[in-house]
Amino acid sequence: MATDLQTEFCSLRDTYIEKQFGRLNEMQRRAVFTTSGPLLILAGAGSGKTTVLVNRIANLIRFGSAHGSRWTPRPAVDEDLRALRTAIMTGTDVPAWLDDMMRYNPTRSWNIMAITFTNKAAGELKDRLCSMLGDEEGKEVFASTFHSACVRILRRYAEEIGWPRSFTIYDTDDAQRVMKAIYKEQSVDDKFFQVKAALNQIGRWKDQLIDPAEAAKESVGKTKLELAAKLYGIYEKRLHEAGAFDFDGLIYYTVRLLQENAEVRDYYQTKYQYLLVDEYQDTSVAQFRLVSLLTGPEKNICVVGDDDQSIYRFRGATIENILNFERYYPGAKVIRLEENYRSTSNILNAANCVISHNTERKGKTLWTKNSEGAPVHVYQAEDERDEASHIAEIIGQHLRAGGHLSDHAILYRMNAQSNPIENYFTRAGIPHKIVGGQRFNDRKEIKDIHSYMSIVANPKDDVRLRRIINEPARKIGASTVDAIAELAGLEGVSMLDIISRADQYAKLSRSVAPLFKFWQIYRQLQDALDTCPLDLFAQKVIDLTGYGQMLEQQAAQGHEDAQDRLQNLGQLVNNVKAYCDTRGVDASLEGYLEEIALISDIDSYNEDADQVVLMTIHSAKGLEFPYVFLVGMEESVFPSEMSRYSPEDLEEERRLAYVGITRAKKELYISHSVTRMLYGRTCRNEPSRFLNEIEPEYLETTRSPSLDRPARSWGSMGDGVPGGASGYSGPSGWGRTASGSRSSGYLNREYNAGAGRAKVAFPGAPAAGISRPAAPRPSAPSKHYEPGETVFHKVFGRGMVTRVTPAAGDSIVEIRFEKVGTKKMMANLAPLTKGTED
Repeated sequence: MATDLQTEFCSLRDTYIEKQFGRLNEMQRRAVFTTSGPLLILAGAGSGKTTVLVNRIANLIRFGSAHGSRWTPRPAVDEDLRALRTAIMTGTDVPAWLDDMMRYNPTRSWNIMAITFTNKAAGELKDRLCSMLGDEEGKEVFASTFHSACVRILRRYAEEIGWPRSFTIYDTDDAQRVMKAIYKEQSVDDKFFQVKAALNQIGRWKDQLIDPAEAAKESVGKTKLELAAKLYGIYEKRLHEAGAFDFDGLIYYTVRLLQENAEVRDYYQTKYQYLLVDEYQDTSVAQFRLVSLLTGPEKNICVVGDDDQSIYRFRGATIENILNFERYYPGAKVIRLEENYRSTSNILNAANCVISHNTERKGKTLWTKNSEGAPVHVYQAEDERDEASHIAEIIGQHLRAGGHLSDHAILYRMNAQSNPIENYFTRAGIPHKIVGGQRFNDRKEIKDIHSYMSIVANPKDDVRLRRIINEPARKIGASTVDAIAELAGLEGVSMLDIISRADQYAKLSRSVAPLFKFWQIYRQLQDALDTCPLDLFAQKVIDLTGYGQMLEQQAAQGHEDAQDRLQNLGQLVNNVKAYCDTRGVDASLEGYLEEIALISDIDSYNEDADQVVLMTIHSAKGLEFPYVFLVGMEESVFPSEMSRYSPEDLEEERRLAYVGITRAKKELYISHSVTRMLYGRTCRNEPSRFLNEIEPEYLETTRSPSLDRPARSWGSMGDGVPGGASGYSGPSGWGRTASGSRSSGYLNREYNAGAGRAKVAFPGAPAAGISRPAAPRPSAPSKHYEPGETVFHKVFGRGMVTRVTPAAGDSIVEIRFEKVGTKKMMANLAPLTKGTED
């Protein structure tokens, strides 16, 4: 009888636990309830991987491995069963006295580490955990990016490998400053070997866990690599002397610490009994090694990723990490999440068509219960300006139907493609945001104030000191700074140490007064940090250094950007206050500087701002939008020119196309142009092979009205060889035109293509073949508007002119639109027509 009660109780417990995760589909629940040993979750785009991660963590904390188990801390009795049945029937929680019976080997929240790639993703994970588990429990889970996790470990144990705990984090600009100084000392010509190229090579070595000595060995006989290895050794020495890590160094040295120090390694393996890693397909060799060192002997590691979305090989990511997971972790379970909750079936079918042409993949097929939706819209533009105009027209249609600007994302393969769209939108008065442009913290005035703050936090930070020692001007010239650096190097001390004793050195005799004045400012900043709240300290830095006064004087003298820069400094103080409000008693100068150093482009993306978003497909990873425009879908643009020489690169380009397609929820618009100007050269490229890989039944095609002339044969422009210069010749098929009629395959339908392929121009190539400057367009006549006139805007619809102000040979027209309020735009450049066009 007791055995029957036990069996029934465990069965009811399984039912109760399953109801707690009742919104998950079968495969998601299987991932949540797999709690021991290595687990690979292959999560397709839009399949709810964050939901699975959150629920798996919640299950580990609330129930542990109870689901499917027949273990209880004591034998079940009738009262247990009655209480459990009542909770299941009423949808309420079990009584507190039954809690112990509902768990088996539960995990404490602080024993779980979840690693992802962006602060945005880590923040979302924490927020959802707090919502599900409560703030106290949810905040105890360590959800972090790779770099933040490494900073946390190094803040505690950096001294074990010879670095100070108060280390500084150098960004790309700081790293370049260090390397430029080394170039000068070593008489290296930047034209022979660019600074960026040297730092990129050093980054690759760190990603592969290769130290300077190993780099020197493998570079023998290779001139530039030998030089890079030499620079690598000097560069690391400089960073060590400054007590600084660059981004790659954060992971590299954390791996070294864990490899070399068994005590530290055991501490973290014991502390974090469960390790979850998101976006595993994007991990590098160093990140793979870090994860393996943090994984304890029980191998309770769960990685979530999608081999079809591995798109960061240029950053050191290696797809082999996910493809070979089962070999690295024998006995690993693999669960595929293939149900998509984001997109329509037409969009998913198009994505499946493209990615199925790759060979380096584990294989899965996305499907959805969503509607079929509209076919994928393909537009053939005359040129990039026509492409931008078409996008604006589509956005206008959506706005007039009640949509929002923020529903739309324009994605491109490379940053250079954004310029004609940005220009068109700016002139048309369409609010837009480019993700990946200059970040707030990268502005000169912000970096200058942060540099002052950095030398207070780390007196050995000579790179930041060099940046601001004469900013504002203090009559401390470059030769004086070089002399200080030379003396510091000879004595093995910081430059600040030399400045504090400037009167002891003959080389500095002419600059003693300004150097002592700077030293006095530095001491005042130290005192301010000790006596003021952090946000007030930030204001003190602006005031005591004279930086704010300098900008005020420039503003009074009429400098155009001085007032904006002053406002930026005000925002900096606000940001410091916001940091203090968030961190409370844990707020510190080091913590603030660490936080701003680890912010990525996508972390600054504001989803609430009502503006069209422009970004590269790489930046769009992990985001979704109702309407997505994929522009420039042409050979040599997407896929890129260089990928034609490498099957691996071409497969990565195809994965990138798959990522771009699967960002769309409702509708996807793909465009390509007959001609396109890039890097100062006008090119004619064939439509991308990726378009021809999509079954035509999922496509609807239109072309620019300006292309109503007879179709020209591309074959006559090729080199006469089937497949042309690339060897590529797409298959034919059948599809829908915009009117719904049937027509032949994509390339044939659009171009009546012959067997040959157009020769492609690419950056740096000589002018040849069909690449030629575009014919100049006749200038448009000047447009004139009067207050009270009714006008129609391609995007904003119908409105009335309220004010016209002459400006620089044009006019600024202020228009009150019926649906979007008042906007200002240039008369000759905005897509305006007179009248009430619908």
